[in-house]
Amino acid sequence: MEHMTIKQLESELARAITALQALNTKENQDLVSAYIDEIKTEINRKTELAPHGGNAHAA
Repeated sequence: MEHMTIKQLESELARAITALQALNTKENQDLVSAYIDEIKTEINRKTELAPHGGNAHAA
């Protein structure tokens, strides 16, 4: 995810949330929830690094 922009991460987050809603087993939901947390963490990290909260690109 390091190479993704904030906008791309937000799109990936939306897809992961949609996938989570479609899953019916606890194990799969836990895996997708962990992935969602990872995406959110990366969005937060990139937002903090961005000069004005814009779309920061990984170096």
